[in-house]
Amino acid sequence: MTPVPPVPKKPGRPKRSPDATAEMTGRIVSAARTLFRRDGFHAVSMRKIAAEVGIGTMTVYQYFGGKTDILHHIWEEFFVALFADMSAAAASPGSAQDRFRTTCHAFLEYWLAHPDHYRMVFLHEDRGNSEDRFFADHADIERRLNEILGPLYEQIFAGDGEDGIYRINQSLFCMLNGILLNVITISEYGWLPARDLLDQYLDQLLKR
Repeated sequence: MTPVPPVPKKPGRPKRSPDATAEMTGRIVSAARTLFRRDGFHAVSMRKIAAEVGIGTMTVYQYFGGKTDILHHIWEEFFVALFADMSAAAASPGSAQDRFRTTCHAFLEYWLAHPDHYRMVFLHEDRGNSEDRFFADHADIERRLNEILGPLYEQIFAGDGEDGIYRINQSLFCMLNGILLNVITISEYGWLPARDLLDQYLDQLLKR
């Protein structure tokens, strides 16, 4: 009996090169960023992102688990740039107090220069489920800020102890975010310049 030849296997999907993967990832992220900015995160679907790129919805899922995953990728790009600016400011010449002030201003200046980035990060509410707690649980913002500001805190506020420095850190972040929130989202009000508002707070904090 003549053996039946095996049925040839269908060729699988060719593997993407790293360059092709990076190129498609960039296109998806760029399209999502445009849509999130224009329509708001909750109004954007994976299908809408795919249509903006000109690919099928399932193709987007080959690169990202969902639109929240894409949002977190976008946030990380912002944070990398922010912390690079802050690290450069913390390493600038001057006293610890001068460098602390410059570093705080670097945080403020980044978001003032990119108000759409600010809205995309800080106006997106963290919720109870783990997927939406990226800022609180996964972006590791506190650790990354402490790596930059911690050595300055220790030089300037050593007498306050660990608990005192923790409270200063929290109040500083609330002050920075409060200034940005008001200046960016209620821009029609006649606020003093954001830099002056920050300096008023820092003057009081540093002369304690």
